[in-house]
Amino acid sequence: MSSMFRTLVTSGLMAVMAMAAMVAPVQADSPAELQAKLRKATRAAIYGPETKIKINGHEFTVKQASMRTTANIATYHGTISHQLSLRPDDQMYYTIQKSEGKVVSVRISISRGGLAPIVGAIAANLGPKYASDGVESFLSSLGAQMDGSWESAARLIVTSISLKAPDSRAAIRDGGKPYQPKSSK
Repeated sequence: MSSMFRTLVTSGLMAVMAMAAMVAPVQADSPAELQAKLRKATRAAIYGPETKIKINGHEFTVKQASMRTTANIATYHGTISHQLSLRPDDQMYYTIQKSEGKVVSVRISISRGGLAPIVGAIAANLGPKYASDGVESFLSSLGAQMDGSWESAARLIVTSISLKAPDSRAAIRDGGKPYQPKSSK
């Protein structure tokens, strides 16, 4: 590839991302809508099956978390995918530990999708003339402007899951229904 072609491709990609950032709408859900969507996402994470929801203009796939119990601690491992158009999705991985009805810990890690990692790798292969870290950070910030703060919406989902997740497998088998004693005749 000629250097002129590489420059043209890189410049064109940055121009497309900049235009997309300017026209990206940000939608805010009403409190009632947000509460209903969080309830749906929480049920999907705890009881399954996975579901797609849209919160504040961000589309997520909430997958059913795996649960493991040891002694008196329930541990949930789950994934929330932030859907991106024409790019690899962002992934948020979480681990929640609960004991005796209380949240003991919540750990979150993010695997970024989008174009930044791809273009950064291409820029690194183009030679020392291109600063791959600079290109990657520029595209990450441009993606944040275009997509808004999806992380805060995803963290809100994780918070809801941590508060509602039961401590035992029996509660999950019951499907989250409150205990109803059988009537005796």
